[in-house]
Amino acid sequence: MLTPGFPDLMGFGRRAIEVKREELESYIIYQVSALNGFLRVEGLGMQHVKPHGALYNMAWT
Repeated sequence: MLTPGFPDLMGFGRRAIEVKREELESYIIYQVSALNGFLRVEGLGMQHVKPHGALYNMAWT
C-alpha cells in the first residue's frame, strides 16, 4: 500500500502543512509516480493508495 503524505521528515508526515492545492497535487503525483516506477521495474502493479498521517485526516474534514 502506498501512503503519500506531506514532506514532514521530523514529524513523519503527521503534522498538517498549509500548502496550495497545486503544491499538494505535486507532492502526491511525485510520490505515486516514484513508487509506480519501482513497481514497473519489478513487473508489479499498484493496487491501493491511501493518504498518510495529517493528509489523511485533512481529507476527511
